[in-house]
Amino acid sequence: MRYACCRRLRLIFFLAYILTTKTTDAAFEQLDLSARSAGLGGASVAFVTDANAVAWNPAGLTDLVIPELSLGYLELYGLVNYNAIFWALPLKDDQELTGETDLAPEAIGFRLTSSSDPDGVYQELVFGCAAGKKIFPSTTAGLGISYLSSQANLGLVQVGTGRGLSVDVGFRHQTFNGQMSLGLAIANLISYVGYQRDEIKETDKTRYGEVLRPHFRVGGVTQLGLLLPMLKYRSILEQTRVAIELANRQLCLGLESEIHSGYLRLGYRLTNGLSRGITAGLGYQFRQFQLDYGLVTGRYGSATNLFSVTLYFWP
Repeated sequence: MRYACCRRLRLIFFLAYILTTKTTDAAFEQLDLSARSAGLGGASVAFVTDANAVAWNPAGLTDLVIPELSLGYLELYGLVNYNAIFWALPLKDDQELTGETDLAPEAIGFRLTSSSDPDGVYQELVFGCAAGKKIFPSTTAGLGISYLSSQANLGLVQVGTGRGLSVDVGFRHQTFNGQMSLGLAIANLISYVGYQRDEIKETDKTRYGEVLRPHFRVGGVTQLGLLLPMLKYRSILEQTRVAIELANRQLCLGLESEIHSGYLRLGYRLTNGLSRGITAGLGYQFRQFQLDYGLVTGRYGSATNLFSVTLYFWP
């Protein structure tokens, strides 16, 4: 009973912040919705080349060779639960053979994410689509657009809603024969959210619009063997990749080592928020299925757990 009351109070404070602030950083936050990315400390702007690229860097979609379906679950600090669905498929044709070029994308993807809490205080819904295309031999670009929706409640009473759109862009460049990749992504490059705050006791009904703050992410990933060419155990080093990223000037570090059909991940977030700390993750692929788990530790004993299941549609 005491735990439930404390959790409800924290949710009410969270809701009050969203409804009274004139910045939208608390709403539609750029969260890790991939267990793999979370285990890497979030350093995935140059790493991601699967269906999760729809949300992380749409330029990574061009590396797809088969359709993918990814399901994710995030428990944020034990307060809010997020569910995510990512679907992506390649659209490559014979352009490379014929030499023809056009503006048609080489891969597309879709995302649907929703949030909820046990007390029904605050919910978010995001539906997005993205496309990626090679613009130079070693460089790809991506574009995404998302519909944003939020709702805040006190008990059974709806006290506020939000509706809007956002546009994301991303770029990815490969070098050293594909052993190193560089990535750049800007979320909310263009955005607008219209809010309606309903009348609550002495507070009048209010309508206002806001622009979400752009979220800049730049980073790189490389094989460990490329950085340490003189060391032994080359096979292990070639199966281990390290990543570094600046997300809105906050440093993220990650490492992933592939062992047979399994993956071991470690990371660190040097951020100013609750998520500052060590991250870890595991992954295992069995035939066309891959299971991933990510743990994000943070300040004041906060922790976030993420689970992902990916289905590969092999021909």
